[in-house]
Amino acid sequence: MTAIKRNPWVALLLGLAFMGASHAAKSHADASVVASGFDVPTQAQDGAGEGAQASNALTFEGDTGHDLFVSAGATSRAGAVSAYANARGDLATSAHGSAYGEWADSFSMASAGMTNQRWGTMTVSVALSGSMTGSFEDIAYATSYVTARMGLNSGGSFHQGNGWVENGGAHFIGIDVPERSTGDQEFVLTMDIDFVWGTNVSMYMQLRATAGIVVFDQPDGDSSYANATSQYAHTMTWLGISHVRDEAGQAVSHFTAVSADTGINYANAVAVPEPGELWLVTAGLFVLRWRSGRPRRGCIS
Repeated sequence: MTAIKRNPWVALLLGLAFMGASHAAKSHADASVVASGFDVPTQAQDGAGEGAQASNALTFEGDTGHDLFVSAGATSRAGAVSAYANARGDLATSAHGSAYGEWADSFSMASAGMTNQRWGTMTVSVALSGSMTGSFEDIAYATSYVTARMGLNSGGSFHQGNGWVENGGAHFIGIDVPERSTGDQEFVLTMDIDFVWGTNVSMYMQLRATAGIVVFDQPDGDSSYANATSQYAHTMTWLGISHVRDEAGQAVSHFTAVSADTGINYANAVAVPEPGELWLVTAGLFVLRWRSGRPRRGCIS
């Protein structure tokens, strides 16, 4: 453990300012679809331990045969967050879909052999799995993006020796997968953090998926086309806690990390939920409808 001498009031403020400082589990999901000339309100939902989900869609079939479809959806539940966005069409416009999900909770580290020890260290991990695709033809542009974040706060301070030692504090780690990154994406976010035995450790998981297109009319009147998808609808999951060590650096093999609010033992990996939400079914129906249309060419490279 790295000892950082710090005023206890500073450490307290750091803990309060940290996003996941609340002890109560919470979940949030929102989905927005935006297109030039269209006004679609953002759909959002907040939840507690039972989770949250939100979906949104815009579909337009013009009199001249030009179409536009934008969809987005997110779910958040215990230890798992998912997000999906798609934009496609040959209508001259700029459009994008964006979905965001967040799960936050807190847990307390406990072990029968740690009754005489104050602090320890641990490694936590989350997995991120999904895919991004983009295609276009003629005068058009397609882009997709995903951002994932994991944060932990072991909070507060405790007295050691002649000074105050900030234990853990607020830490976060994340990954940005930028536009024009296509194909399957597999990541594991891993973080090492100090903690105090028997004291709450706050955590959060955040995921945003975005897909956008820009389509222009061609000089000869023919339509351009673009299709972008950011598919992380079965994805960001808590992998559990590993490499726990006591203050002497010795490995601790038997421990729990139970949330007083949800009863989840975060020492273990959380089972990945099946993507059975209604917004996924709706998105799939639109995909089938669009696949029955004319074939498209071109891809992002």
